[in-house]
Amino acid sequence: MGFSWILVGVLIVLILIFFKFKDVKHRVFSISLILLVLFFYMTFTNVASDVNLNSVEGIVKAGELYFVWLGNAVKNVVGITSSAIHMNWEQNITGG
Repeated sequence: MGFSWILVGVLIVLILIFFKFKDVKHRVFSISLILLVLFFYMTFTNVASDVNLNSVEGIVKAGELYFVWLGNAVKNVVGITSSAIHMNWEQNITGG
């Protein structure tokens, strides 16, 4: 677990060095990329925690589990968003 955090830290430092924050566009892209890497790392370690990553089959199984989980998460967000869009958001005129 400690080595993987070191690897993520090194990746973040490399992203920062690569873009050098010269422009606001680069700064926003770098921060977005760092957040994306952290998101994928943290969710992958949560989803694939029970899978043996020492074999090729284990890595494939972890990838399958992760992308199924991610697909279901996206479906849930779409469902909640569509439910919120279809609600009646008009103000209640009967309540004083």
